Amino acid sequence: EVLVTHDWRNLFLHLVAAVVADALGLGEYSGIATLLAGRQQERVREMVDERGTMRRRYWICAFCVNQHSSICGSLGEEPPLGTPGYKRWRLNSFDPVTGKRQPICSCDEPKMLNDSPDLCELNKFHHVMAALQRGVPGFRQLVAVDRGFDTFWRLWCVAELVQAFLSDIPQSICLFSGAQ
Repeated sequence: EVLVTHDWRNLFLHLVAAVVADALGLGEYSGIATLLAGRQQERVREMVDERGTMRRRYWICAFCVNQHSSICGSLGEEPPLGTPGYKRWRLNSFDPVTGKRQPICSCDEPKMLNDSPDLCELNKFHHVMAALQRGVPGFRQLVAVDRGFDTFWRLWCVAELVQAFLSDIPQSICLFSGAQ
């Protein structure tokens, strides 16, 4: 029912908290993140159950797109030192919590990118959005905005926002906190 647009650098806890907050009809997710981090999952579950949205379906690319057939084997080419591209590459290449370099997957899954357009899963999001809009009553987009608002700088997120707008898909935003 809901396509979730999010920045992959956001904490997974925050992504889950934004989805739960949406299910609860909230526009911000910091309180839910606090409950989840405090091991209050049962309380959160009860809240969602009471709201009657436990069975609402959320489409999250990390779970719906086979990352192993596309992007798992590389962090991308390192841009020249001192450039804005280098700063972004470095942010994406290192774990924000541990500071360690992100691991590279060594799987043998064949990579299907734009050179194999029929098999590539990354070049069809506009078709997926259109199919969901036609086939799912009340389909909409949730934008789970990270604390730094980097969601609006990530090209893929912007493309999803534009596609939803052009397709007249209702959009809603969930912030970490309205007091940011």
